[in-house]
Amino acid sequence: MTLPIAERLSLEAILAHYCEKRVPLHVRDKVQLAFRIEPNMVTLFEKRVSFQDRSRWIDCHVARFRYVKVRKEWELYWHDSHSRWHAYDRIHPNPSIEPLLAEVDKDPTGIFWR
Repeated sequence: MTLPIAERLSLEAILAHYCEKRVPLHVRDKVQLAFRIEPNMVTLFEKRVSFQDRSRWIDCHVARFRYVKVRKEWELYWHDSHSRWHAYDRIHPNPSIEPLLAEVDKDPTGIFWR
């Protein structure tokens, strides 16, 4: 399932704004926040300068949002240290991705921003 173009553009604007406000300007040469949109999901990840090779950037998963077309809702997932994704059960799926982004931002369990 591919998101309609208007919804994708809105989603890109929401995510770009979130990434922009989350990382202070003075540290963007060391850490950045980015996202990848796939047909029915969005992955939010940090890009950090590698400690071994300062010319290389490493991607670190933060969160994943999956769109369930039949329910017209976004679900939130967290990433473990074994590279597996798990449903985040402290917030219900939502028709808008914004409440889920707010939950990631608050990170009450400490599993998104490690």
